[in-house]
Amino acid sequence: MAITNFNFGISSFGVPLPSDGSGIQLTGGSVFWVNSVTGQDASGKGLTPTDPFRTINYAITACTAGKGDTICVMPGHTEVVTAAGTITVNKAGVQIIGLGVGSSRPTITFTTSTAATITWSAANCRMRNIVLDMASGALTSVAAAVTVTGASATFENIYALQCDATYRGLSVFSLGSGANKARFVNLDVDATGSAGPAQAILVNAAISDLTILNPRIRGNFSTAPVYGTSTNHVTDIYVDGGQMWQQNGTAKVIYNLTASSTGQIANQFAKTLEAA
Repeated sequence: MAITNFNFGISSFGVPLPSDGSGIQLTGGSVFWVNSVTGQDASGKGLTPTDPFRTINYAITACTAGKGDTICVMPGHTEVVTAAGTITVNKAGVQIIGLGVGSSRPTITFTTSTAATITWSAANCRMRNIVLDMASGALTSVAAAVTVTGASATFENIYALQCDATYRGLSVFSLGSGANKARFVNLDVDATGSAGPAQAILVNAAISDLTILNPRIRGNFSTAPVYGTSTNHVTDIYVDGGQMWQQNGTAKVIYNLTASSTGQIANQFAKTLEAA
C-alpha cells in the first residue's frame, strides 16, 4: 500500500491521524472517501478526498471483508435510500465514519417505499456520526431505517429524525435474528413530531448482549422507545446513562420487553407522560 502524505510532516498508510474526535481509527485496511457533491462511482475513484466515490453503497462494494476497511463520508454528503438494500452493509469489519458537525454531518434520507432500509448483514461493522432522516422523505410509515442481522454491530453518535407532524418511521433500528452484541453509543433520536412512531429500537428476534450507552431518545412512541415483539427476548441487555422520554400518555413505558429478558439498567433519567 502506498504511503499517503499529510501536512506538517505526517505520513501514514492511507489513513489520516485525526485528533478531532471524528472516530476514525488506525487500520491496516483500505480507506475510501465518499462525497455526493464531487464524487463518482467508478473504478479507480474513492482513494482520496479530492477524488471520492459518490455513494456509501458503492464504497462498500469496493471494500474487502475482514480487512478493517474504512469509509470516510465527507461533510455535506447526502444519500437517498429508496428500497430495501439501497445501502447494503455486507462486508465484515467495515467502518462507515461521517465527518462534519451539526448540519454538515452526512445525511441519509428514506423515500419512495416504506420498505426503504439499510440492510446490515455483515458482522463487526460500525457506523458513526451519520444523520438518519425518516421525516423528509414524505412517507408515513417507513418500517426501519436500519435492519440489522449481523453480529457485533456498533452505532455511535447517530442522530435520527424519526418523525415530524406528518411523516414518520416506525422504527429507527430493527434488530433481527443474528443481531447479537449490538451496541449503541450516544444514540440521539428525535421522535417528538405529532405523527408519532412505534419505537426507536425494535427487538424483532431473540437476541443477546444488547448494549445501550448514554442515549437521548424522546418521542410519542405507541409501544415504547425500546420494544420487543411477541416472544422475542433479550438475554443480557445493558443500559447505562442517558435520557429516555416517553411522551405517549397511554403506553407510559420506556422498555417494553418480554418477561424472559434479562440484564440491567443503571444511571438513566427516564420520564413518562401521564394521561390527562
